[in-house]
Amino acid sequence: MNFIESKARLSSIFSQSSFEDEVRKGNTHSLSAVVEEFSNGSMIVISFPGYKASLQPRRVFDYRVDLEIGEFVTTLSHANIIVDLFNKLKSGGGDPSHFRNAIVRLATEGFVPILGLKEDLAYTSLSPSEKLIGEVEAIHGRAPFNREGNSIDIPLEELFGCIKWIVLQEDLNYPIERGFEGRKMPIARYLEAIFVAQSEEHSLGEVISRAIARRRPGLWAEMDYSPLAGIG
Repeated sequence: MNFIESKARLSSIFSQSSFEDEVRKGNTHSLSAVVEEFSNGSMIVISFPGYKASLQPRRVFDYRVDLEIGEFVTTLSHANIIVDLFNKLKSGGGDPSHFRNAIVRLATEGFVPILGLKEDLAYTSLSPSEKLIGEVEAIHGRAPFNREGNSIDIPLEELFGCIKWIVLQEDLNYPIERGFEGRKMPIARYLEAIFVAQSEEHSLGEVISRAIARRRPGLWAEMDYSPLAGIG
């Protein structure tokens, strides 16, 4: 399912679930829907409307992305994705170029054949260390950070599925076709996470700070962002 089809599916879910009525009532996370199921029984569930959802002065479709792997249930954010990617490469020994290609493919096509890329994306599965999680939490400061989201190494199929549904929210609220960044913004941060895992010119802390900043960060001169041009 590509991004156009996925956006249409979300619009249908919101319409059939009375998203706008719930926003008018001031309700948050009162509705939910399964948007993806995996062969091992894991699921991605969206919960809506989110705290930022609104109808005026413009419509804002805010929702939460929850990952359910058996009894493990957690809400993932951009920061969680960044940490997981970084850890797969820095601690797990994953190949940065193959992960970069997979992220770009997901961002352009909306799907990555994980099983077909099993060898390319091979790495040693290790949960992020408490030291790493503590450093990220400190950078977050007062902004909430879900430690539990990085308490495990997220399986690749579930990781890429969550990335898709998380970045799709940016497309809904900041459409690329209207001149906004849309999913290009978070994808840039994910590519930066891959970059800092293999380079000392910038740090993971910088990537996290840029991910939670309420502004559009400038691009790093040392990094190649050209793949973002193909996202539309």
